[in-house]
Amino acid sequence: MTCLFCEGHGPYSTVEHIVPESLGNKRLVLTGIVCDDCQAYLGKEVEGYVLSRSPIGAWRVLAGVETKRGRRPSFSFRQPNLDKGRIPDRHPANDDSVTLISSEEDECLVELDNELAQQAILEGTKTDFRLVLTPKILHMMGRFLGKVGLEMLARDHCEVARGSRFDRMRRFVRFGQPTSFLWPIFHGTTTQQPAAGPAEIAVFDTSVLIHGHDTYTLSSLRLGTEFWVVCLSDPYPRVAWVGPR
Repeated sequence: MTCLFCEGHGPYSTVEHIVPESLGNKRLVLTGIVCDDCQAYLGKEVEGYVLSRSPIGAWRVLAGVETKRGRRPSFSFRQPNLDKGRIPDRHPANDDSVTLISSEEDECLVELDNELAQQAILEGTKTDFRLVLTPKILHMMGRFLGKVGLEMLARDHCEVARGSRFDRMRRFVRFGQPTSFLWPIFHGTTTQQPAAGPAEIAVFDTSVLIHGHDTYTLSSLRLGTEFWVVCLSDPYPRVAWVGPR
């Protein structure tokens, strides 16, 4: 049996969480399908980046999900001072001074390290905070969503997930190849009403839809009132699909 991502031969000594444990996932797991090296790499380089830099990490704070070490989560909007690597990772319109903090009382606190922004809020001229999704964030979110989708598919249809029509996504998830490529992500919001409190926010819901036998396979991930969809078998699907409601 070869690894779902690198197609190596193991070892397989650890359990793979399809959705990170730090998003509250305890039940969606795989054994003997993703090798130890891929688990370690994807956990640190892909999941770690997405949870610390993308809206997915912000939803973890809003839901008040503790880290694996039992700590209350926080999320900083801050982006690097300078771009590193080939994919841009900074935007001047981003609100770097914002940090979201989950309190012990299950409240989401906003820490603002910018006196001008604080004054603008008090004057009513600033009414929102901007987390700009740079090409690097979108690149890594695509890899993360592809990872979740392929593992969800493997959970119920292991041999299908190993099929050659998923090879492009497989390489993109594991190796980020090509490094300049952005796998299209479809984004939307649900009609779910705001919860009475942060602890009642639905943390995640994920599913895979196979459209036909050899056509498109779509994977969706919902956090709170947002959802993201990628096509695992083709970056540019040509069929209409309605997201979760």
